[in-house]
Amino acid sequence: GVAVLSQNGSLTLLKENLSIAGEPLGYALDASSPAFDGVDFLLASYAKQPPAGGKTYLGALEVQRLAPTGTLKDAAPLLGDVQETGTLDGAVAIACKAPGDCLAAYSMRKYGTGGESDQDIWVAPVKNGQPGASIQVTTAAEDQIAPSVVWEGTRWVVAWVDLRFATASIPFYNNSQLYGARVSSAGAVLDPIGIPLASYAELADTTNASQATALPEAIALARSGSTTLLAWRGTSSQKILGGRLAANLNALDATPVVMA
Repeated sequence: GVAVLSQNGSLTLLKENLSIAGEPLGYALDASSPAFDGVDFLLASYAKQPPAGGKTYLGALEVQRLAPTGTLKDAAPLLGDVQETGTLDGAVAIACKAPGDCLAAYSMRKYGTGGESDQDIWVAPVKNGQPGASIQVTTAAEDQIAPSVVWEGTRWVVAWVDLRFATASIPFYNNSQLYGARVSSAGAVLDPIGIPLASYAELADTTNASQATALPEAIALARSGSTTLLAWRGTSSQKILGGRLAANLNALDATPVVMA
């Protein structure tokens, strides 16, 4: 797998799956996310790492910077914490609040002595392209996946698809929801159990009786002042829906707004 970034019509190679010896590896990059911090472009991804210390399944957040001129500022991706993980199929998001000051969010199933955990949401500060220590945002039951992140002016807002109440029998994924949490600029998780942002009914799929109920394909966050916009694709309608959130993540719209 290869990640590239387009700049003025040209493509610049940011990340290629290579071993330490420079040989292509047989796995794809996890989902990647770009951002611009006011000075540089950044590409964040969560990717498999070479086995080490007797551990086979290792992963790490990776960030690489590209100047607006198209010049790579990092010859190789800068690595965050190397974690023992059973999941390399999660999503990654990154947002910036100032030059050299960003936050990456990703979903990851950690592996340890007790086996694999549920898939949880993690964040890591990214200072001048270097990922810092990972911080676990969610510890709720079942999986939390597909994160998005934005700086809302005083703190970070992280949102995700939450399966803590979703059904584990047919139809699967009934009662999936969107949740969120605020994270301080210092990295403190202010809402450790999460705040519900959109109910199953608001995800526009309350009548699906098939074997597998679709999950939202993607969610996104944007902000204006202290107001944050959360948007998602309806799971059965396929329409783009959204709603505004106050600084405390309370909904400002009684019902989701159909945007497209």
